[in-house]
Amino acid sequence: GGWPRTGLDQRAAFRAFGSLCADAFCAALATDPERAIRVGERLALARAHDFPVLGYGTLPKPTGEGWHADALHDYGWERRYFARSDFVAAQVRADVKIPWELSRLQWLVWLAEGALVAESAEQEAITAQILGTIEDWATANPAGYGINWACGMEVAIRAANLAVAVGTIAHLLNDMQLDRITSILAAHRDYLARFPETSDVPGNHYLTDLMGEVVLYAALEGLGSANLTHSLAKFAEAADAQFEVAGCHIERATVYHRLTFDIVALPQALALRAGDPSASKLASIIKRAAAFMAQVCDDSGSLPGFGESAQAVDARVCKAPQSGETDLYGFLGELVRDAAFFPDIVRETGQRSGFATVVGDSFRATMKTGPIGLDGRAAHDHDDALSVCASFDGRAVLIDPGCHSYTLDPALRREFLLSSRHNAPAPAMRERHEPTSGSINVTMRGAPTAQLLTWSEDKAEGHVASTPTLGMAITLTVHANAGTLDIVDRWQFARPEAARIFWLFDPSWELLDAGSPSEERSSALGNVRSLILQSAGATLSAHIEAPVGSSIVCTRTRYSPDYGALETCWAVEIRTSAALEGKVRLGLSVQQ
Repeated sequence: GGWPRTGLDQRAAFRAFGSLCADAFCAALATDPERAIRVGERLALARAHDFPVLGYGTLPKPTGEGWHADALHDYGWERRYFARSDFVAAQVRADVKIPWELSRLQWLVWLAEGALVAESAEQEAITAQILGTIEDWATANPAGYGINWACGMEVAIRAANLAVAVGTIAHLLNDMQLDRITSILAAHRDYLARFPETSDVPGNHYLTDLMGEVVLYAALEGLGSANLTHSLAKFAEAADAQFEVAGCHIERATVYHRLTFDIVALPQALALRAGDPSASKLASIIKRAAAFMAQVCDDSGSLPGFGESAQAVDARVCKAPQSGETDLYGFLGELVRDAAFFPDIVRETGQRSGFATVVGDSFRATMKTGPIGLDGRAAHDHDDALSVCASFDGRAVLIDPGCHSYTLDPALRREFLLSSRHNAPAPAMRERHEPTSGSINVTMRGAPTAQLLTWSEDKAEGHVASTPTLGMAITLTVHANAGTLDIVDRWQFARPEAARIFWLFDPSWELLDAGSPSEERSSALGNVRSLILQSAGATLSAHIEAPVGSSIVCTRTRYSPDYGALETCWAVEIRTSAALEGKVRLGLSVQQ
C-alpha cells in the first residue's frame, strides 16, 4: 500500500513532459476558435458536483470510501488486496464499471486544460481542486488495494489521465506537490510492469496496459529515456499483432476498434515527438486501422455498432464528408507538430476484415461477415453474423442492439447477445446459438460465422453454412441503388421450421401507422407491408415482403446506445410459417 519514493530526476522529467502537454493544449486552442467554447463547457462539467457515468446518467463525484462504491445500486466493495477483490460481484445487483469509470479521473484533464486559460484566482481554485481530488483518491486507494487496482486497463487509463492532467499544470506546483504526484504515478507504473493482463490471445486490456507504461515512462523519465524506447517497441509489437492486416482489431467489435485506435494514437504521438524508431511501425498500424474505419463508418463519421454502441470517428481520420473533428486529435496533432500524424486515407467502400460496405446515392450499409473475435474467444461478440447496419445521408437507420451492461443484469446482457436481437434470419422458436460461459460473463463462443460470397461497390452477398446444431443455411444480399437500399434474406432449414427476422431502427426515426395492420396484404409475392419512416425532415418508405402466412409486426423495443443506457426505438419483427425454405425482403427508398 506504500507509494514509491521519487525525487529530483522524476520531477524534472515530469515538468518537461507537462510543458509539452500544456503547449499542445494552448496550440490546439489557437488553431481552433471554437475549441475555447468546448473547453469552457468541459470545465463547467468538471467543476460540478455530479459527473456523467457511462450511459447511467450523472452521479456525485466520490470521496473517501465512495471511490469503491456503485452509488447507483447502493453497493460497495471492501478495500482489500486487489487480487482478492470480487469485482464481478455476480450475486448482487451492481456494476463495477461505475467506480472504475469515476476512478479514471477523466475530468481532471478537463480541469487542467481549463486552468491554462483561466484568470489567476480561478486557476488557483482549479489547481486546488485537482490536487484535492487526487489526494482524496490516493488516500482511499493505497497502491494495490481496493477495487480500483483490480483491472490493469483501469490503472493504465487513470495513469494516462493523471500524467496529462497534472503535467499540464506542473508549472503551477511546488516540489513537494510534484513529488507526491510522481510517487503516485510511479506506483501505477510499477503495478503495470508487474501485473500485465496477458493471456494466450492478448486483447485490448493488454494493449492498454502497455500504453500506460509508455505514457508513464515518458512522464517520469523523459522522451529520451531507454525505458521509453523499450516500452514503445514492446507496444508497437503488440499493436501490430492485434490489428489484422486488413485493418480491424482482433476483438472484431467496432467500438473496441475505435478504443484501441485511440490507445495506439497516444504512444504514436509520443514516438513521433521523441523521434523514436517505433514510430514507423505504429504509423503503418494507424493507417490500416484508419482505412477500416473510413470504410465502415457512415457519412457523419459514426461507426456501426456491431457488438456495442456507435462511436464517432475524427474527420481527419475517417474522411467522412459530414464528420467533425475531435478535441483529442486536435491535442495529439499539436503534441506531435507533424502533419504526418494523421494518415493519408482515401475513404471508399470495400471489404476489410470481413466487414463488407456498399454505397448508393444516399444509403450506405455494412454487413458483418468473418470469424469470431479474439481468435474465437468471442469476448465481445454477438450472434450477429450477416447483420446489417445502414445509414441514410449520414443518419443511422438500421442499428445493432448494443449491450446494456456486463455485470449489472446478466439476463439483459444475454438477451442482447442473441440472434433474436439481430437483423439476420434465425429459427423462430430457438436461438441460432446458445451462449457459453466465459472467463467472467457469458459469451457467444462457437456462434455461427459468415462468409462473404461476392462484393461490388453497390452489392454484397454473404452466407452462413448450416451445421448440425444450427440446422439452417442463410444467404443475405444487400444492394444499394440510386435512392434505394434492398436487403434480401434467404434460408433453408434441414427440416420444416418457422423463421424469425428482426429489424431494429434508430430512435431518431418515427414509424408512422405502425400500430395499424391495414397496409398488410397478401399477393403473389406473399405477405406485403409498406411503412413510412420520418426523421428531422427526411422521409423513407419501407416495403416488406414475406412468405404467405407470415406475421409482420411493428413494435416498440429497447436498445443500448451506450453502456448502461437503454432507449426505446421501433422494430419490425417477422415470423413465418414452418417451411423448408423462405425469403424476406426489406426495401428502403426515399419518399418522393
